Amino acid sequence: MILGKPITFESPQLDIACSKVIQTFNDDFHGSVFRSRSGVKVNQDTIVSILNKLAKHQINENNNFQTFVKTCNDVQFFTWKSKSHKNGIARIEKVTYKADIPLEEGGINRLKVTDFDVYSINKPIHIRLRLVNDSEFLGLIVDDEKYYKLSESILVGVEKVIAGLDAIEDDCR
Repeated sequence: MILGKPITFESPQLDIACSKVIQTFNDDFHGSVFRSRSGVKVNQDTIVSILNKLAKHQINENNNFQTFVKTCNDVQFFTWKSKSHKNGIARIEKVTYKADIPLEEGGINRLKVTDFDVYSINKPIHIRLRLVNDSEFLGLIVDDEKYYKLSESILVGVEKVIAGLDAIEDDCR
């Protein structure tokens, strides 16, 4: 668990992130195909249902959450810890990692990967949502089950940014 120093309350904006992802799914003319780690095809409605449940966890100053921040390897890790557990959430963690990826044809692909980790007192105990550039779905973990989107195209450099974030999270947790 990452806590760090207490700071003035800031919203994790998990509800906004979930809404953006759902809107991106709705705007995708071709639809989206998802698979679980076991290789089973998963209906988009299943993923949207999980995202809608996550979006209901609106954290604000008035519902007994304290905000903490820890900086490690120039990355800020935010934690919202419940003082009461009345809404079923023990804590929410958020980390955002940004990187500029040089392109072969010149220029830079600026990418941002964000992880939201929600820890509940009820099942599912842990849900992780991973996004790129605030609205592109990279993956979802619900306890031990992992879901990912199948795609014919992937942003240039996103694998490097994911590896960078994973390395920093391993070092700093």
